[in-house]
Amino acid sequence: MKLIITILLFANISLTYSQLHPDEYENISSTEQAFYMFTEVFLNDELIENNDWVVAFNGDVCVGSYQWDTSACGQGICSMVTLGDDGETYAEGYLNQGDIPTFKIYDTSEDTYYDAISSENIPWENGQIYLIDKLEGYYYDCEGTFGGSAIIDDCGICSMGFTGHVPNSDKDCFGTCFGEAIMDECDICDGDGANIMCWDDSFVCNVDDCPFNPLLCPGNTTYLNDYLGNNDAQGAQKCIPNLFLNDENSINSSTKQAFYTFHIVTLNGEFIDDADWVAAFNGDVCVGAKLWDTSNCNNEVCNVPAMGYDSNDEIGTQGYCEVGDVPTFKIYDISEDTYYDAIPSENIPWVSLSNYDIDILSFCNLAMDCAGECGGMAEIDECGICNGNGIIDGTCDCDGNVLDCSGVCGGDAVMDECEICDGPGEIYECGCNELSEGTCDCDGNILDCSGICGGNAAIDECGVCGG
Repeated sequence: MKLIITILLFANISLTYSQLHPDEYENISSTEQAFYMFTEVFLNDELIENNDWVVAFNGDVCVGSYQWDTSACGQGICSMVTLGDDGETYAEGYLNQGDIPTFKIYDTSEDTYYDAISSENIPWENGQIYLIDKLEGYYYDCEGTFGGSAIIDDCGICSMGFTGHVPNSDKDCFGTCFGEAIMDECDICDGDGANIMCWDDSFVCNVDDCPFNPLLCPGNTTYLNDYLGNNDAQGAQKCIPNLFLNDENSINSSTKQAFYTFHIVTLNGEFIDDADWVAAFNGDVCVGAKLWDTSNCNNEVCNVPAMGYDSNDEIGTQGYCEVGDVPTFKIYDISEDTYYDAIPSENIPWVSLSNYDIDILSFCNLAMDCAGECGGMAEIDECGICNGNGIIDGTCDCDGNVLDCSGVCGGDAVMDECEICDGPGEIYECGCNELSEGTCDCDGNILDCSGICGGNAAIDECGVCGG
């Protein structure tokens, strides 16, 4: 904008040609001048240093320069004279009215010039003073983009920006520029790849990556890729207990089905393992089974399906549950390769499309303790309480009574003030005792010869009392 008011600018003007100019941009003053002031000057988004310069041009002709030491400028805003063509030979190429000057920033520390962009492009006019908000200078990146973000990577390739080249993408896996080493499928640089042969003649990077060998299934199980409700299982989890298979191996699905959820499943008081199974039966027909891996169940609570008879698939669902049937359940302990008949805490008749929530499914062939825990250690105490504390120390019975001084539990005999159990108390002349023989009081004194209790009169050698 053109300033109409007078600005304290002359301190700046008087210094303009007393400073040491960058060698490339010295010029001869002209009688026609205008002044450009910039509130802030930036180089790559940072304020320039006080020893940096701002240089003005008309085309490729330098028409002014100023060392941008804001500490020496009025109100911290510096100005720069720009020279106009006054008709003299030396002023050839200087600014004429209507010309728009361009600017460069000279970075003294780098001894480098950078093109700069003014926030306003104001045509030059002799004698005018212009105040502009901002002058910003940027580097040219390696792609030649002013203020661009392209950089030279470690391999000397201009990358990022608009190049489409990813920095250091020409390095091989050893970090060698333009090398040929690559990561193999085992994530080993310049490695041999998968070279461990598995039982099925496939090759893997680590022996643990080999597919599960069905021959490793426990003896009472069969490996099945497809089994109702178990298709997402992996490895040994596909070893299905043989008792839970029908004639065609997998259990046939049915449009009629219900689900029985058990919050706790135990064998002899212990939670079953995540490799164990729970199955539902209708008579001797398995109508559903579930690998009881609670980590794969909603909220770590699993359910077992119970398929129902479907008249549209009489053969495939023969023997399956019908309305009112009460399914039974078995637990297969894979570590013992053993089936156990399990008892639910509720027996709920089957109805299609139902979800039943049951607390406990358990098997127990150990003694039940008094708390009903299979193989538990709880016992009836001497007070008849299961897992109770018995008679409390310091008491003599379950009611909390104590022995009295005569040894009677809950008795009322007490020690009297004479420390006699159930005694009469202080009933004698001296409280708890009679006067001792020969004494005249309870303190054990005796009568002297004059008859005074506790006196000191005595018979002298002449036989006289007190003589």
